[in-house]
Amino acid sequence: MASSRSSRRDIETATNSPGQAGARDSASRNQLSGIPEGFFIQWFKSHGRYFPWRERHVTPFGVLVAEILLRQTKAEMVASCWPELVKRYPSPQELAQAREGEIWELVHNLGLGRQRVLALRAVSSELVRRFKGQVPASLEELLSLPHVGLYTAHAVCVFAFGMRLPVVDSNVIRLFSRLTGQQMKKDIRRCLVAWEIAWSILPATGAREHNFGLLDFAGTVCTSLYPACISCPISCYCVYHACSNKFITNSSSSRGDDT
Repeated sequence: MASSRSSRRDIETATNSPGQAGARDSASRNQLSGIPEGFFIQWFKSHGRYFPWRERHVTPFGVLVAEILLRQTKAEMVASCWPELVKRYPSPQELAQAREGEIWELVHNLGLGRQRVLALRAVSSELVRRFKGQVPASLEELLSLPHVGLYTAHAVCVFAFGMRLPVVDSNVIRLFSRLTGQQMKKDIRRCLVAWEIAWSILPATGAREHNFGLLDFAGTVCTSLYPACISCPISCYCVYHACSNKFITNSSSSRGDDT
């Protein structure tokens, strides 16, 4: 389980704001200070992507299912099967009781073999067994679920429950690495500096739209192989761009997690 593999320091760094967690490295907190406040919220309003699981009426379970499917997979592919999956199995109880072959029929095009089927059933069964079929609105309890790591737990807290938390995936790590010129660990659990930076730019309100904007900007503008540096609206703050596009990091362009 993700919670057993994540060290206490990893979890505390990711889940606590700088003020809550104690003293932070001031350089880490201030290195993106030039980017206008609220930039990612405004960018999302103009350029953000639409996916069905981002609609306000989606249940916490629907959000959790989407995040599990998004692991190492393009969002556009997930959008082709997620609606039918949550329509057929709208609750943990129904998904836990579903036959593996029936779930496989809906998600096999996403790849990773039967890993997704097993993950979906394991999470659903645990929700039924321990939480009466409800997705817990608690970061610690989410991290106790099988196949749920720091990224997924934070994403569910923010996008399903409206909590003020940062969300960091492999694309965001790449973005921060390029902006700051720092080599960063690709492991989401252990890239503590990325979580510190994410906390430092998290607005007091609008965490949902801010994180959507951050994820979309990192995934569509600051791409792995061909970043759109020429048209990037924050390239003037970017070390990568200033160094004539010197290659800094080679993080995967698909969503990763720590499970």
